[in-house]
Amino acid sequence: MAAMNWNFSIGHIEALAKLAKSHDANVRINPIKPTEPAHMRIALPPSMYYAGFARLMELCDPVDLGEPPIAAVTNTSEARRCPCGRTSFRIHSISPDGKVHVSPCVYLHDYKSEFDLLTNELSEIISSPQFRVFRQRNANPDIVEGCSGCSLLAKCGGGCVARSYLYRRHMTGGTTMLARDPYCPAEQRPQQAFPQSPALKREERLVHMDYLCTWIGQPH
Repeated sequence: MAAMNWNFSIGHIEALAKLAKSHDANVRINPIKPTEPAHMRIALPPSMYYAGFARLMELCDPVDLGEPPIAAVTNTSEARRCPCGRTSFRIHSISPDGKVHVSPCVYLHDYKSEFDLLTNELSEIISSPQFRVFRQRNANPDIVEGCSGCSLLAKCGGGCVARSYLYRRHMTGGTTMLARDPYCPAEQRPQQAFPQSPALKREERLVHMDYLCTWIGQPH
């Protein structure tokens, strides 16, 4: 489910977990990323984001804690920070001039390598500047604005790169790959109690593990 301010209420979450359990299915949540300005009207406020995930953690055993702020507040030992540019990317549709471009992030549609998947090696594409900037942020989160010295930085890494970039662009008109996640746990200071160092259920390898900033849980 794409979590938005109209469908991520506690009632919706409880119904979703109940439905998933009845079908022996997992719950996977992707908070909406505002790929266009109009999406800001349906984006989650931080309080709703933390309240919703806290309830999900009560209803489900975590399978993947790929949402960086949630990885931070649960103090998971398996935090990998934002996966974009490392284990997650977007292959675009073929362009009018017959090329297939690749972006390091599914949500940043226009932020793509100029290399062509049909003629260039994948190694060239993932070594392009567009991919390198994502990996540099992941490896050096202390350079993210307002993050240096934060006790949660090792787990959070500055948060979701796409969400950080898009919120900054829509709210200020400026663009930077070093913006901080608007759901920053150190700034928002959620009041909910989250389980600490939860063991992840990893009996099977799922395609969306370490792909996008996503959360996966198994209802219990």
